[in-house]
Amino acid sequence: MSYDPAMRRLYVMGGEGFVDVFHVFDARREPARLARLRTAQRARTGLFIPELQTLVVAAPHTTNRTASVLLFQTRPLVSAGH
Repeated sequence: MSYDPAMRRLYVMGGEGFVDVFHVFDARREPARLARLRTAQRARTGLFIPELQTLVVAAPHTTNRTASVLLFQTRPLVSAGH
């Protein structure tokens, strides 16, 4: 799990092949899922680098795939009509 305080986002790498992105409101309201991004099976290690606005996820070696590092550029949401 990684947290971006500037955008109030929580990035959850659970190893199921996705990163779930949540917006964190406050203690009275549950986080809202903004996105589910495909990664790789068993990819559960990650790090958010605020200076680069980048989420780095490590995808392990499997019988069907070599190990890799996945990079996700973060950006603010754009409202419809803008």
